[in-house]
Amino acid sequence: MQYTSHNLLNSRGQDELIRMIQYAKTPDHEDYKNQLRIEALELNDKALNSSLEALTNAWSHGTLPKQKSQHEAYLRHWKQLILNLARCTGTNKWLGIAGDKNAYKDGQYMGLAYRATDSILKELVARGWVEKQQGAKYENAPRVNHYYPSYELKHHLAPFALMTASQSHTVKDLLAINEPDPQYEGFLWQPDHPDYMWLAEYNEFASDYNWVNKGPIRQTFKHTPFQSGRVITAFQNIPNRNFKIRTNTLINGDPIVEVDCNANHLRLYLAMHKRDVIGEDAYQPIVEASGVERQHVKAFINIALNSKSCDAAKKAAVKHYSVPFHDSDKIMDAFASIYPGLPLLGDFSLTAMQLEGMIMKGIMQQAMKDKVFVLPIHDAVACQLTSVSWAREALMENWLRVLKQHYKGASLTIK
Repeated sequence: MQYTSHNLLNSRGQDELIRMIQYAKTPDHEDYKNQLRIEALELNDKALNSSLEALTNAWSHGTLPKQKSQHEAYLRHWKQLILNLARCTGTNKWLGIAGDKNAYKDGQYMGLAYRATDSILKELVARGWVEKQQGAKYENAPRVNHYYPSYELKHHLAPFALMTASQSHTVKDLLAINEPDPQYEGFLWQPDHPDYMWLAEYNEFASDYNWVNKGPIRQTFKHTPFQSGRVITAFQNIPNRNFKIRTNTLINGDPIVEVDCNANHLRLYLAMHKRDVIGEDAYQPIVEASGVERQHVKAFINIALNSKSCDAAKKAAVKHYSVPFHDSDKIMDAFASIYPGLPLLGDFSLTAMQLEGMIMKGIMQQAMKDKVFVLPIHDAVACQLTSVSWAREALMENWLRVLKQHYKGASLTIK
């Protein structure tokens, strides 16, 4: 069955999407990586609008308020919840929605009113179409409840799963500070700030291109406007590890290729500590010295680099990647023998994300100049097949430009 537009997803991608719907496990709703926040969405494939209208009318039947003047608003709420749950279907994530009235400032929350949103969500739960997990209350922050579509609902939503788009490009949408320090509560960049201007320019450039989960390319900081600065987009949420969906999508109807760095975080860490990388594949010497499979070495190294303690790293590696404790110990010993005197536990995440943001900014600014479109994927870029050579050169050039400022011996291998 053809579920999605032929110019955004190839047949392998469609098969992988359906396979994910059938076999993917329900993710841990408490892990922020498994959560999407509700946002104003529309369809990226206009041909599907009539199907969405029909589905909205059918599902909302019997739920609309008695006053006909309110019907249009309720139908709009139904449609937004359907589209957001569809995006969750295409990413296998939970939908986070504020659960208390205080979040609906001036009667609105992401363009939605509390009464209609609450009424429809209760209806979806009562029908067994979504699972609800009550969110915790946080000081000075609204409670966010989590909703996950049922197996049956996912199949109904599959035609829209990767066809949702968000078109908002305001300063507040493009730049954000996560967990801001007290002095930066409510901080907002000005429209003439360089951080905003280049992002706005790139999003305008990107408007001529079409891709799955289309939406603004943003930059997020941590605690202050000067830390982290990772470039993100909804495209990154599309699965590609256990279900090869993202690499089977298209940009303007053309196949995409992801151009990636070998052992990026490890290379960043070594460069910042002025150490040379051992081996062309930075993981392979650790694999050989530890006797642990490469997949587990990669997983544990990246967790450990961002952990404050060995115990925390080992527990996270078991939980997320099934790396046994004894394998983690072997990897730690191997790393110590290959890079003597260099601690593996670095709590390095904010620094790594800041470096990645600087690298990605350079690539995207170069892309605009050369009229080449790329989508950021953390430390990699997705581009049209015809732009692969350009993307490899741009990634290498910008990576080396940023890291050689810290260590002249910094080196990179492109996958």
